[in-house]
Amino acid sequence: MSELNRINLSAFLGDDAQLLVRAREEANRIHGSGDIRAAGNQVEVRARDIFGRRLPARYRIAHGHAIDYRGFVSPQTDIIVADAFNTAPLFQADDGTEYVPYESVFALGEVKSTYYKRDRALEKAITTIRDVRTGLFRASTRRNPLFYFLLFVDSGNLALQDVSDLYNATPLEDLPNIVCWLDQGTLLYARLGTNGLGESMPINYLLSPLADHDPKEDHSWAMIQWGSAERIKGSNLAAHLGFLAQHMESCVLKPPNLQRFMMLLTCEKYLLLR
Repeated sequence: MSELNRINLSAFLGDDAQLLVRAREEANRIHGSGDIRAAGNQVEVRARDIFGRRLPARYRIAHGHAIDYRGFVSPQTDIIVADAFNTAPLFQADDGTEYVPYESVFALGEVKSTYYKRDRALEKAITTIRDVRTGLFRASTRRNPLFYFLLFVDSGNLALQDVSDLYNATPLEDLPNIVCWLDQGTLLYARLGTNGLGESMPINYLLSPLADHDPKEDHSWAMIQWGSAERIKGSNLAAHLGFLAQHMESCVLKPPNLQRFMMLLTCEKYLLLR
């Protein structure tokens, strides 16, 4: 009989999930006092701390804007996962807001305390994705697709039929790669197969739907719950971090040309001498 001990790894992520739950409760109390900005920061700051501790050191967690060498910037983003070794922010404000070269960005994400349909968080994410996809430039390859995610601590008044209607009316390229509700599951794009009863079921998830989509096969967005009911929040958080890590491990990012950034962002005018 082996004398090796076994630890429950899911319990560690469960503790992290509870930190987010407590941050949400704190945010609700602060929001009730009228300080809306501080309330929103509670969950975002806690999430960035967790991401920073759980992801490998080669990834850096920031918040702010992605910026391309022409000076175009993304909307404000709660979480930017960037290359920690090959670049530093071009600018960092006193509140920690960073402007990160787009070439160095692995993923962009939003963290929300509670899902409320009236807040239109998914619709706003779709607009952000479209703006970044069409407005920011970096060398486009299969190995560094735009990856955008949302993380909700509480599902609030989530109705999957509403989400289904929105997704069916939106081009695939403008939808988030993954959306996680800690108390419900993860919404992701999946290849479908059939079980023994002939019913459709997800058999393989696609983190980059545009790159991995095979038009010959059947696909659908699917809500998948991870773990048991007792450990659902920790399991869903673990899955979310795992998907993010899987995406980043498959990416190949080129270091930004900082000389080009500095020259083009600072040059106002020029005069040719002939």
